[in-house]
Amino acid sequence: MSNAAQFFGSGLNDPVFYQQLTSSATITSPVDGYMAIMATAGGGSGAATGNGNTHIATGGGASEIAFDLIKVTAGQTVTIMLGGGGGQVTAAAGVNTNGADGNDTTITSSGYTTLTVKGGKGGIWALNTAGAAGGAGGSGGTGGSSNVFRYQGGRGGLGVATANAQQRATGGGAVNPFGLTAQTGTRGGDATSVPSANWTGTGGGGVYGAGGDIAGAGGGPSAGGVALGSYPNYTLNGLTASATLGLFLNGMYGGANTAGGIGAGGGGNANSSGATCVGYGGMFGGGGGVNGGGGFATAAYGGVGGGGGGGASGTVGAGTSGKGGDAFAVVAIYRKVK
Repeated sequence: MSNAAQFFGSGLNDPVFYQQLTSSATITSPVDGYMAIMATAGGGSGAATGNGNTHIATGGGASEIAFDLIKVTAGQTVTIMLGGGGGQVTAAAGVNTNGADGNDTTITSSGYTTLTVKGGKGGIWALNTAGAAGGAGGSGGTGGSSNVFRYQGGRGGLGVATANAQQRATGGGAVNPFGLTAQTGTRGGDATSVPSANWTGTGGGGVYGAGGDIAGAGGGPSAGGVALGSYPNYTLNGLTASATLGLFLNGMYGGANTAGGIGAGGGGNANSSGATCVGYGGMFGGGGGVNGGGGFATAAYGGVGGGGGGGASGTVGAGTSGKGGDAFAVVAIYRKVK
């Protein structure tokens, strides 16, 4: 981030302060100027089921993402409280458990309307015959300055209602810094298996595309969603800025049971006699879902920055879902020169 014009156009010097946050902090501005903030909240964790062939466990939703440009004075403090991801849940044989919601992030300062960034929702379990929605992406945050805007997170993959399908699990959603279609642009992979399909575990979403869907009778795992090798742009009060304030989202998506790179989703996994998914989401990406067939199932967690965790479906052994990704923020302070 060597040139402020890359992010804010003319009128600002290079930043006098820049920090990436993975834990809560209070920041004091050293100058009169502007503080640019990008913040996410916690992602939702996936659902878990231990009920075998008749059930589905869907992935958690990703966090909302918010951007703001705040006018600050020297000595002014801004407190950023980052929300944690929804905790993984475990379902013993014969038990079903919905995922946990991600926690909200709040940003406070004197004379500033508290900004709330909403966490993603936990994944959902259901009978295959009923179908289940994925955990909803975070939305509906409040507060901030007149410059603030937000993008809703991607939902977890859903499971279409179908008779007699084998157990299914879906990947978590990804954060949406590019402003793709709300909920679906960065969703986890959907499981739309036809009747009698084999075990299914779909991939997590990426920041520039959904996780891989599985629709055929073959079942199996699918890849995670893609990232994009560029800086997404947005505008605050007429100043052009990078949506990631210096984070280049260029990671490779995860293939089946493979972790995603920066911004990308992890791949799902499926095995008829027990499985662990290591298709972890990259930064902002969703974790892969896992189907353990007749055995245990342990799903992948969502990426840092609020990616949704994967769902887990097992039978004899426990189903353990993927944790939602914890919140992340970037802060840059600039001295105004015009």
